[in-house]
Amino acid sequence: MNLILGLDKGTVDYLIKPFSAQELIIHIRANIELSLFRRKIILQKYKQEEINQLLLISIKLFSSSSINKTLHYIAEKVFHRIPCERIIIISNE
Repeated sequence: MNLILGLDKGTVDYLIKPFSAQELIIHIRANIELSLFRRKIILQKYKQEEINQLLLISIKLFSSSSINKTLHYIAEKVFHRIPCERIIIISNE
């Protein structure tokens, strides 16, 4: 009964008493490996989101008819990505 209650509350791993040091080590290693795997997945999702954002920006660059609109769009995206108070765009014309 307690096992089912624990699983209902989100338990993903458990040991049944009495357990040996070997069993404990196996469970700890498995949890570490799962944590590393979860971290890799999160980093991969983050990288994919960054790629998607860059693609969106590049599409906007090529589809925009006005350089001012394009620069405004880029400045907004940079402002939301990088903590800053102000963005200055300098033209070399």
